[in-house]
Amino acid sequence: MRMFHGLKNMARTYYWYIRVIHQVLGLLVYVLFLLVILGYVLISVKIWIFGRMIDSVVAMYSDLNSVVSWLGFNLPLPLLWFLVYAVIYFLEITLAKYRDWILFRLDTALSSGYPTERFINKFYELNIADIEQMNLYDKIALYKKHWNTKAFWLLKHSVNLLGNLVGLLSALVILLKRGNSYVYIAVSLVFVGIFVSGIVDSLSRRVTYKSDVSAASLVRNVNYILERLLDMRFFTELKVNRIYRKLSRRYATLVRKLTDSNIEGGRKAYRLALVADFVRTLFFTIAQAFYLYKGLLEKTEVGHLTAGFNLLAQVFTRLKGLIQTYVAWRADLRYVQDFMNLFKLESINFTSDGKVQIAPRQPLLLELRNLTYVLPGTKTLVAQNIDLVIEPYSKVFIYGKDGVGKTFLTKVLTTLFPVPPQKYFINGVDVRNIKRGVVKDLFSIVPDSFGRYEFSLKEAVTLGGSNKFDKKRYIEALEIADLYEWAKDLGLLFSDRRLGVLLGSLPIAGGFWQRIAIARAIYRDAPILLLDMPFTFIDDKGRQWIMERLLDFVTNKRKTLIHIDEDLSLQRYFDVSYEKGTYNLTRLY
Repeated sequence: MRMFHGLKNMARTYYWYIRVIHQVLGLLVYVLFLLVILGYVLISVKIWIFGRMIDSVVAMYSDLNSVVSWLGFNLPLPLLWFLVYAVIYFLEITLAKYRDWILFRLDTALSSGYPTERFINKFYELNIADIEQMNLYDKIALYKKHWNTKAFWLLKHSVNLLGNLVGLLSALVILLKRGNSYVYIAVSLVFVGIFVSGIVDSLSRRVTYKSDVSAASLVRNVNYILERLLDMRFFTELKVNRIYRKLSRRYATLVRKLTDSNIEGGRKAYRLALVADFVRTLFFTIAQAFYLYKGLLEKTEVGHLTAGFNLLAQVFTRLKGLIQTYVAWRADLRYVQDFMNLFKLESINFTSDGKVQIAPRQPLLLELRNLTYVLPGTKTLVAQNIDLVIEPYSKVFIYGKDGVGKTFLTKVLTTLFPVPPQKYFINGVDVRNIKRGVVKDLFSIVPDSFGRYEFSLKEAVTLGGSNKFDKKRYIEALEIADLYEWAKDLGLLFSDRRLGVLLGSLPIAGGFWQRIAIARAIYRDAPILLLDMPFTFIDDKGRQWIMERLLDFVTNKRKTLIHIDEDLSLQRYFDVSYEKGTYNLTRLY
């Protein structure tokens, strides 16, 4: 019985749908019939009112009928008009939807970080010297400022180009097919004026582009100061020491310079835009006057003259839109191409891409042979005739006073600074012949300027490791870094609570941030552990705790430890000790 009621309700539903469809179709047929009748009526009224003028217009549109007849149809003119308008309307709606759909997809893609993600990945394949030599700091500032808007408008211009091109071709076909010789001259004048003004428009856009490029350094500095002013980590120092006053004044000064630069570039571009508009208007006015003068002299029919005059205006409007859109498209493309070049960052000449692969689990012998080094892009000598040998699984201590270039060694060993050929070897292979990025995978590093990642403790520690979480290694890293009991007492071991100074986050002292950096390097589990001033914020008791457990860890896991520090008392923990001077490196024992 229940099944019967279900089928009955289904039948009623389908019957209702069928009735609605039938009524809609009937209404459409009725509307179509009324439109056909209305078309006949309008044609009759137009012929009665405008006489020979409408005859000329109808003659133009009869060409459409001849095309349809050639296809095997014979349609009344009003019905033909209705179909043509319907098709045009349908195309306009379709193009509008297509444009909106593409723009929505592009906006969604950009907001989700694509293609920025590709750029970031490529950017971190570079070395520091590459970045400085390519002046990427300013380019990135330009990239961050313009990428979204320029890419968005690039696609919008592409769609508008299509619409203007279709409209221009349609107007030209009708105008030139029915026109006389003077029509060709008038159209030629319009083309000349539009193309000349297009060249001036292009110069205007180029001025704007050069202004943006020259201002990129100012943009970078403005953004940097603004980030410092709004960074909660610096709030105490900014507030108490009144640093924010000086920074805010410097920020205001830079913003004024940036504004002046933009205004000057905008003023030049505006002048050129005025010239372009004058040239367009002048040539179009001459073309109109010539067309009317010649048309009246040759006693052209009023219908043809009026329709041709309107079509000439249509050609001007469409061609102007086409050229202006193309110029804007090219200008935006210049920005986008500049940004896309960042995605194709290639190696600089002195940073070759080798082919040799190094297995990370094999014993690793590192050697610097007679290395003399000048910082890229400067004349600063930081190393002269340095020889350094780091045996597999050894514990190496490098001592040096402040400012002698200890951190330089970390950048050389990790290939952030590329070295000349035959100066740096791993297992007897010149690093220049080793596959790019492989050397970096051999190191876990605690730099002197470590990152403070304000995530949960688990995220902050496991950032450098593999995607698969290793609980045992995570706990081990926390214990070595003297963090386990602290994290357990605060309930942070597996909590999602954020670390940091923002509202709702847990305030963390500098010593704990440094412990987290040490734990992060241990969790990474690379074969070489490189520590650069790792105890700056940690007290003596914590330093001794971590040092003892760290030595046991590298011994048991058969890893190499390289420790760089200013505290000479730490050398007792190590197998080999060096002292870094201003330029040289001396072995102590």
